[in-house]
Amino acid sequence: KILFLSSDTGGGHRASATSLAQQFQTLFPGSSYALCDIVQLDGPPPYNMLVKSYKHLSAHPQQWKLVYNVSNTRAYEMLADVHMKSAMERSVRRRIQSYDPDVVVSVHPLMTNVPVLACRNIAEDTGRHLPIFTVCTDLGSAHSMW
Repeated sequence: KILFLSSDTGGGHRASATSLAQQFQTLFPGSSYALCDIVQLDGPPPYNMLVKSYKHLSAHPQQWKLVYNVSNTRAYEMLADVHMKSAMERSVRRRIQSYDPDVVVSVHPLMTNVPVLACRNIAEDTGRHLPIFTVCTDLGSAHSMW
């Protein structure tokens, strides 16, 4: 069972997860998958409003550029990483465990650092290794959160 972590911020992340899931099912008949947006479900503000904000920003290019440039810095990345890990790791861990996956695959930049920590903690708690992989789906240019 594969758990894909994605978000509906543009069409590429979900499309990539769906395509990967179909390949898994072709290569490993009988495999199953689920798609989950842990940031929307378990994230603190402002991250849990990412989908709504993305839709607004994509219609307002100047605002998009401002938010992108502010958030695409090492300082913001470090602050966001600490904030998200402290605010949502436990709930993300519980959410991942509720799916009981064999592997976790992230296709979104905000769904990498916290899930890596959660999977490590799951492994420590259960004694069962839970692999997690990241597939970078922003091929034009990568945001620092990747």
